[in-house]
Amino acid sequence: MAPMRDAGFSIFYLAVNIGGFLGPTLTGLLQNNFGFHYGFGLAAVGMAFGLWRYVAGRRLLRPSMGHRIRCSRVRGGACCWARWPLVAVVVAPSARASSTSATSPAWCW
Repeated sequence: MAPMRDAGFSIFYLAVNIGGFLGPTLTGLLQNNFGFHYGFGLAAVGMAFGLWRYVAGRRLLRPSMGHRIRCSRVRGGACCWARWPLVAVVVAPSARASSTSATSPAWCW
């Protein structure tokens, strides 16, 4: 791997680990001390910063190499079948949430 690519991956890996630690910690602290609005507000600020950083640096990325396979053109292939677990994960909790009481979380089956 090229030295620049290796250094970039190390920075990315470090940022993911720091964000994985600080995100829940700071959000939980704000939620406990000030309320849910501040906890979710901090998460929204972090996501907005990440989106801004991506958009600002997108021009520095190389165009993708090779060709892309579109799901609609691959009938019965792995691409089309790969979306069904995602549908099950998203739809099942929401369907379950409509039939449970308000105190029971939707993700707790």
